[in-house]
Amino acid sequence: MTRTMRVRDARPEDLETVQAIAAENGRPGYQWPWGGAWGAIAILDEQAVAFCAGRDVVQGILIEDLWCTQNQDGVRGLAAISDWIEETAKSLARQMGHPVNLGGIVFPLNVTHQRALEHRGYRHYANVLAKVVNP
Repeated sequence: MTRTMRVRDARPEDLETVQAIAAENGRPGYQWPWGGAWGAIAILDEQAVAFCAGRDVVQGILIEDLWCTQNQDGVRGLAAISDWIEETAKSLARQMGHPVNLGGIVFPLNVTHQRALEHRGYRHYANVLAKVVNP
C-alpha cells in the first residue's frame, strides 16, 4: 500500500486537530501563537499527524511549536514538516539574497527532539531563560 504524505499551510479549521495533537503531547488547551504566526500541517493519508507554528523575525525564522502524534506516522510527519520548514527558509534566503537563521526552542527534557535536530545539522546557539508569571 502506497501512503501519501503532504505538507500544507495551516487553516483556521485545523485548530481542533492541532489542539488534539498538542494535547497528546501534554499541551492541553493549545491556542495558536499570537501576532502573525504562520503554520503548516503534515497530512498522511488524509490524517493530520504533525504541525508547526512559526514566525518570520528580523534575522530569519523562529519555530514556536512543532508537535506530532505519538506514533511512527507522527515521526514521519515531523520529518516531512522539517523538510518543508527548511525549504521555506531556503526560499526566504534566496528572496533576501543572503543566509537566514532558522531555529526554535527545545525544552531540556526533550532530549529526543534535540538529538533529531542535531542530526539535521542544528547546533546549540543560545540559552533561553523563562519564568512563569501568575495573574
